Amino acid sequence: MRATGLIAVLALLGSTHAVGADRVPSHVDTAWVVTSDAEGHVVKLMQHTRYKAEVAKPLAKLIRSWAFEPGSINGQPQVTQTTLHVRLSVEPRRERYLTRVADVHTGPRVVRTAELRFPNSQLKPRDGHNYSALTVLKVKYNQNGKVTAVSAAPGTPPGNEVFMRVSMASVKRWSFEPERVGGHGVAGAVYLPIGYALWHPSRSSAGAECGSWQVPGRERAVRGGEVLSENPVARLNSEVVGSAL
Repeated sequence: MRATGLIAVLALLGSTHAVGADRVPSHVDTAWVVTSDAEGHVVKLMQHTRYKAEVAKPLAKLIRSWAFEPGSINGQPQVTQTTLHVRLSVEPRRERYLTRVADVHTGPRVVRTAELRFPNSQLKPRDGHNYSALTVLKVKYNQNGKVTAVSAAPGTPPGNEVFMRVSMASVKRWSFEPERVGGHGVAGAVYLPIGYALWHPSRSSAGAECGSWQVPGRERAVRGGEVLSENPVARLNSEVVGSAL
């Protein structure tokens, strides 16, 4: 079904803002595959998301200096592999930019997704106004990264039952690259926000905001385009937020 005069957009929580050639984004999200030894030192680092070398190279050097708490088997620390998600802030400083580490977290990463469709029942005019909905899922996966259970996350916004059913049906077919300890995948769970946006093309806005979601018991909200591990195996032992590249 097609809605005349409307454009439907479906994406992970948050909207994508266009950035012109003469503009620099206020933040950059990067992901790295980090392997640490039993002492927590970085022994292997691979860039998962590609970004400009002038940012990636100094960030890689910085990450290699960080200390991690590795996973263990029978109480013995082991070589541990995790996905490190790093958000950078970009601040203008006269003729240059100052780039700092704004946030970091460890955990699994998504390696396969399934199609998400905007529910046909929701493809209807909303008095010409932009419309958005937010679903937040708690997703459990096994040691191979296969999804084993999907449920509404605690505190998820109410009133989006139709969208929740669509999200759950899709995410059940997703798969993850789990954290690994001693070469073995570790089962876990993540919080996953999925936002739905429908906007009127006459609007000047690039898209509708889907909002944010505060994880119960956590200090910050889940951001767009990320999954947040409920209980990551690898953890950072270094104070890194605020570090400049």
